[in-house]
Amino acid sequence: MKVSSFAIAVLSMNLVFATSAMAAETTDSVTGMVLDKCGKLPVTPTIPNGNTASEEDLVSAMKDVKSYQTKVMEYRACLDQIAVGLTAEEDQEKQTLLVSLHNRTVDDEQELGDLFNSSVRAFKGRK
Repeated sequence: MKVSSFAIAVLSMNLVFATSAMAAETTDSVTGMVLDKCGKLPVTPTIPNGNTASEEDLVSAMKDVKSYQTKVMEYRACLDQIAVGLTAEEDQEKQTLLVSLHNRTVDDEQELGDLFNSSVRAFKGRK
């Protein structure tokens, strides 16, 4: 699957909007808890175009992707801790939001990996 840098830009904007929406919530809500305990969603790194990128650009991007993966795993672990801490009295909306945020990070990570791999393939295809 080929994902363009435009798709990553849109993905990044979605993350910004989602984080902004969460910031507007009160701290007694689950989104407030997420922001207080986990912080904002990790920022998705920029992937260079493999058709024009240098090897150094791709190595740097690989380091950024690995750093992002570490941060997103920590973020998901934090979300999981919040979910475990919810009592039976907590409403289903809170559980649904946590699962949605968790799934979103998984999808974002997959799309980023696909984009990076496409960029590497394009780079190797130039040789």
